[in-house]
Amino acid sequence: MERIIPLWNDNGVMEFPYVPEGSPSRFEGLDAIQTTLASAFIQREMMRFFDLYVTN
Repeated sequence: MERIIPLWNDNGVMEFPYVPEGSPSRFEGLDAIQTTLASAFIQREMMRFFDLYVTN
């Protein structure tokens, strides 16, 4: 987590295009992103990100 969270700013948005029905697909703000990622890392041993796009 300490290596991933600095990639986001306070107004960051993280979207998951394919989620189970009824699950949230959009997370706005650093706190929501950090909470979501922390939960994901608890459930998985290794997670990889690809096709990242960073805009200013």
